[in-house]
Amino acid sequence: LIPEFVFSAFQSLAAASLTLALAPQILLNYQTGNSGNFSPLTAGLGVLLSSIRVFTTIASGGNPVLLATWSGAALANGLLISQIIYYGLQKGMGMAAILSSDIESES
Repeated sequence: LIPEFVFSAFQSLAAASLTLALAPQILLNYQTGNSGNFSPLTAGLGVLLSSIRVFTTIASGGNPVLLATWSGAALANGLLISQIIYYGLQKGMGMAAILSSDIESES
């Protein structure tokens, strides 16, 4: 059996890595002034599903590590979808074109 403090340490490490994994993409988008071809569907689903996990974590007692994990993931994905929308609007794209860019073919 794993000691509780070791389990908590690994849980905290996993939480940080989930959120920090998106940081380079957020920074690159900011530096280049566009979102490249990062998927709005992926970012949108990340926000939605992480937000659901925040709600269920709170409803089940509010484990602080899990709450931080899912809140951070929702925030990071929220920043990404915001960048996708912002930079798409700067290019003169409409919201429908921005959000459906995953399913439109480039011919």
